Amino acid sequence: MVLASANTKLLTITSINMCGIFGFIAANGAVCDVATFRKSLALLFKLSEPRGREASGLAIATKKEAKVFKRGITPSRMLNRGDYKNFIDLCLSQLNFSPDGQLLEPVMVFGHCRLVTNGAEIFSGNNQPIIGDNSIGLHNGIVSNEDSLWERFSDIARKSHVDSEVIFRLLERQISAGDSLQVALKKTFDVIEGTASIAFMRNDMDMLALATNTGSLYVTRAEESGFFVFASEQFFLSEFLKKNTFNL
Repeated sequence: MVLASANTKLLTITSINMCGIFGFIAANGAVCDVATFRKSLALLFKLSEPRGREASGLAIATKKEAKVFKRGITPSRMLNRGDYKNFIDLCLSQLNFSPDGQLLEPVMVFGHCRLVTNGAEIFSGNNQPIIGDNSIGLHNGIVSNEDSLWERFSDIARKSHVDSEVIFRLLERQISAGDSLQVALKKTFDVIEGTASIAFMRNDMDMLALATNTGSLYVTRAEESGFFVFASEQFFLSEFLKKNTFNL
């Protein structure tokens, strides 16, 4: 598990992948003007699209709030839709930039390209990011014992048909009971069966948390330029870095 910020670094091995997850944090002072932001996000979606073409979604969070956009369509189609462009325009209008394009406050972005394994993509709640009571999260993998988990932890409410939801509901349950994030993650990963690489944020924690039981998370950071980037496949990250949109 890694609690990610602009000065956090983690390298892992590769493993089984299904969907595609990715994201970045741009710290105070990072050069990320509107054009760079749009170009970088679009590139991450296009690189991840081969891992999931049935649904797409993303979350953009500042210190003030987090906004989520998701649709049951391919990333390529989503990127060209007017409602997506309006969403990005709205989010960008709320970012504070200096005259030379430097961010005056941090921004966190993460996205998902979905390969449907259960839970039809026509129902928005089945697509990702998963929105919980206090968290927003992404999951790459399959929870093979989700039915038994819902039965075992009958005190948590199920609101979708996707297996990923149980991970974030369990995390919320443990943290609400007083566990630290690290302990909550351990307890959750101890009871789930299957594969899980996750990224999530909470409204009461100023961080992005990454965790995996397969090793399928790759990250890079550039302390001088103020960026932290992660992806569920080394190829995504390598190709993104070749374009060097963030001057990493």
